[in-house]
Amino acid sequence: MVSNDPLAQAVAEHALALYHKGQYEEVLRGIDTILTEALSAPLLGVAASCAYAIERYDTAESYWRRAIAMQKDYIDGYNDLGIALKELKRFDEAESVFAQALELDPNNAELYNNLANVFKEVSALEKAEEAYKKAITLNPEYTDAYRNLGMLLKSLSRLSEAEDVYRHTLRLKPDCARTQANLGFLLLETGRYKEGWPLYETRYDPQINATFPIPSVSFPQWKGEPLEGKSLLIVAEQGYGDEIQFVRYIAVLKRQGVSRITLLCKSPLQRLFSTLYDTDEVITSIETAGEHDYWSFLLSIPLHVGTTLENIPASLPYLYPLPKENTNTMPENIFRVGLVWKGSSAHENDANRSLPSLAILAPLWRVSGVTFISLQKSDVGAEIDSFSPELPIIDMGDTIEDFADTSALINQLDLVICVDTAIAHLCGALGKSCWILLPFIGTDWRWLRGRSDSPWYPKVMRLFRQTRPDCWDETIDDVAMALLDEVKKGRV
Repeated sequence: MVSNDPLAQAVAEHALALYHKGQYEEVLRGIDTILTEALSAPLLGVAASCAYAIERYDTAESYWRRAIAMQKDYIDGYNDLGIALKELKRFDEAESVFAQALELDPNNAELYNNLANVFKEVSALEKAEEAYKKAITLNPEYTDAYRNLGMLLKSLSRLSEAEDVYRHTLRLKPDCARTQANLGFLLLETGRYKEGWPLYETRYDPQINATFPIPSVSFPQWKGEPLEGKSLLIVAEQGYGDEIQFVRYIAVLKRQGVSRITLLCKSPLQRLFSTLYDTDEVITSIETAGEHDYWSFLLSIPLHVGTTLENIPASLPYLYPLPKENTNTMPENIFRVGLVWKGSSAHENDANRSLPSLAILAPLWRVSGVTFISLQKSDVGAEIDSFSPELPIIDMGDTIEDFADTSALINQLDLVICVDTAIAHLCGALGKSCWILLPFIGTDWRWLRGRSDSPWYPKVMRLFRQTRPDCWDETIDDVAMALLDEVKKGRV
């Protein structure tokens, strides 16, 4: 609702114009200098939106609360306040705010959609499904609610329903890159690679990621043209695990006759990737790339070479450990198991994929004849020390500088047990036995569905899947029993 006061309306419109130009800081600098009589709920809402855009969520909350206090029926203010509280992970408060707004406007589809997002955050999945469907009932063309419902259904393993929802959403809005991406992930997860790879190209669509690092070079992006006698710059992307998994394709391209391949990767991977047989140069800065005939994103190569489940290039190993001096502290004549129980907190699904604590793995301690080696690069000493001093676990994290160091440690182990992090891919690429703990919610597409093995890492990878959300007990018990069997056999 726009204020009827001409001065307040003019000030709000000016602030809104600055907001649309992306001049967020200018709006925030000026807001406290505005005369009281020019303040209005819409103006405070614009200031809140500016604060939200630059991730100052506490400031955004303050402005939206002031706006609501000034205008009790300011529905947009309630809605945006609830979203900010969700970002602040104050989910109970966010739910309460959306409930208040729905009392004022019970037929507001957007409020139901955003309330469902809060329910999903706290794993109230039945409530989330109900709220998404209510939003769709109120607005049958609400594509965001359809897409969110599809993602929820996918997380609940109701894949056929999720696919139907995604395809219906694309009929409503065919050019929606986010829905295309969601459908693409579902197709990849179900092994339908021929359909999935083209949709996976949406990952660098500006609708999804306007800041995706497109290389600034003078030569064209490779779109599948013949490469015989051509030079190619491969731009690695996304996480460390993605880079490790897909550098296998360099050998595939060499067999197609590429004359020269330069790999651009993250610096912690450079020494490890120097062991790739078919790479002519491994660099970490685009400025040193030089001229090539083409460039390609690393994860676009499977599309252009026609990868299916049947022809995944899976010759292991394709990476090799470099020698490391300070690994002689490893115990001998005992079964050595590497552990990784948490990944980066910045990962969008980390709350589900990482273990709440090292204590979750306690059933493993009962397996005699095992020494555990922590491969966590982060400081986990206090967590390890919280157990009995007799616990057979050695923290090697402070000896790790890069992935080459990690590979040298892994090379001395009998087995690695880890959550879904880059270490899993490193083990696979080295041909080292690895057991992965996969979450019920948000399982990455590359591990497919219903399998205990991986066609990407045949014979070395074993998958242990969580059977229900927020409960690792059954999964870890299964791992402990499997570990006991393997120790008895003296092999993995």
